Amino acid sequence: MKVTYKKKIIRNLGNYENITIEIEVEDKVDYERDQTYVSVYDKLRLSVGKSIAEESKKIDEYLKTRSK
Repeated sequence: MKVTYKKKIIRNLGNYENITIEIEVEDKVDYERDQTYVSVYDKLRLSVGKSIAEESKKIDEYLKTRSK
């Protein structure tokens, strides 16, 4: 079974500018390794959440340098 997790955020940069970050990951449930749909889903969700947070931090840093 394949599990896909996708998350998208849109950040307003001001001045009628937006940036969209979209991350999608996919994995398969390996029943031989005792994985379940929920365990794979949670792994993907945490991975995407971490990546989105890192990208959002980069945007925040960019906005700080731009406003100086």
